[in-house]
Amino acid sequence: MKKNLIFDLDGTLWDSTKQISIVWQNVSKDYNINITEEIVKSIMGLTAKEIVATLFNGDLSTGYEFVTRCQKCENFYLSLHRRKYICKFHQHH
Repeated sequence: MKKNLIFDLDGTLWDSTKQISIVWQNVSKDYNINITEEIVKSIMGLTAKEIVATLFNGDLSTGYEFVTRCQKCENFYLSLHRRKYICKFHQHH
């Protein structure tokens, strides 16, 4: 049996920027920083180290804590809403 995995980083199949922005905005409230959708777009594709340098001016401890929380929350959020987005994809293709 063959198993396949589709990896979509650039939004070809689904652009998750808006959903990711919602998650990052919610997490950012605990860190007193303002994350906009434009900021999320500007850091998408960067490494965690680059994101920390951009958002936290070298505060590695806080920055990595923030990025880790965002990643966990993204995965949780997307798992809750995955069916909704998969169905939208199938409707358009």
